[in-house]
Amino acid sequence: MSSETANPQDRVLSVDVLRGFDMFWLAGGTGLALGIVGLCGERAKALLLPQLDHAKWIGFTFYDFIFPLFVFVVGMSVVFSLGKLLERKGRTAAYKRIARRAVLMYMLGLVYYGGMGGGWSDIRLMGVLQRLAICYLITGLLFCHFGTRSLVAICVTILAGYWFLLSFVPAPGHETVSWEPDGTWTAFVDAHWLPGRKHEGTWDANGILGTISAVSTCLMGVFSAQLLIAGTLSAQKKAGYLIGGGLVVTVLGLLLGLQTPIIKMLWTPSYVLVSGGLSVFLLGVFHLIVDVWKIRWWTPPFLWIGANALTIYLARNFMDFNALADRFVGGGVAAMVGPDVGYLLRVVLSLAFSLAFVRYLYRKGIFLRV
Repeated sequence: MSSETANPQDRVLSVDVLRGFDMFWLAGGTGLALGIVGLCGERAKALLLPQLDHAKWIGFTFYDFIFPLFVFVVGMSVVFSLGKLLERKGRTAAYKRIARRAVLMYMLGLVYYGGMGGGWSDIRLMGVLQRLAICYLITGLLFCHFGTRSLVAICVTILAGYWFLLSFVPAPGHETVSWEPDGTWTAFVDAHWLPGRKHEGTWDANGILGTISAVSTCLMGVFSAQLLIAGTLSAQKKAGYLIGGGLVVTVLGLLLGLQTPIIKMLWTPSYVLVSGGLSVFLLGVFHLIVDVWKIRWWTPPFLWIGANALTIYLARNFMDFNALADRFVGGGVAAMVGPDVGYLLRVVLSLAFSLAFVRYLYRKGIFLRV
């Protein structure tokens, strides 16, 4: 993905800040929020704690927004990384870049979820990184061959087809359409055609049909990036179109959710529209603040994370920053200040270690490239 480029300053600044904001929540920001909420009253906890976890099944929380926002940003990276390459060197060079990045991302996903040492049946073929890799591959190839209008038609076709299948065609073995976890076409396809270890037992939350639906989220990132680089519009108008368009798409998703439930684990069309609309809206807000108003004093930590989003995502898996923080504020310190304050100290220090790590990489010009 083009987030790991050798010179992030050449990119639209708000895009890198948005990427860093998104990854911030996986790099310790969620733990920080949980620690702060833990010190609040019961009414605040009842309101805020559910937003810091995934919806159990039907519904949408803030934490459900983190993954689709990154898929959206991957779609934006397709435009920034492939647009000029197509102009300079043509499709063959673009194919090579797409294939290399998709394969490496997919292999990193296999390693992230336990590798291949446990045998074929223990390999998790579909996970977060694998979904990102597949979305990048499909979206990149589509971008190489189709113009904006055709891409919009493809995006609508994916959503309409998935909506019709889920909403009106009962899965085999069911007389009526079911929205139960094991009663959907998504579960049926994974159970019959997805080998290896599956997160939900017989099917995977990042499985086959949901990944095809996620391509539409990625395409929404493509459309937003194309708007950002359009030379015929002022920066203020671009921000306005993004904010307004994002709100419209979000409302459409909420309305569709009255008929087709908003379910992250299925990546339902209503979920695509709500999360995608919010992604477009948030990009517009960031573009307005960072690139138009140029209020940037708050952006450095997000730039550090955004420039090495993949690095910190992998590092948090292979380097236990929480355990390192426990060496300083665990044990006697935690016992002295109490469990709630002790937890907050721990997550603050863990987040500080993460930020120090990506700041060092940023200052040294080290950016993981795939």
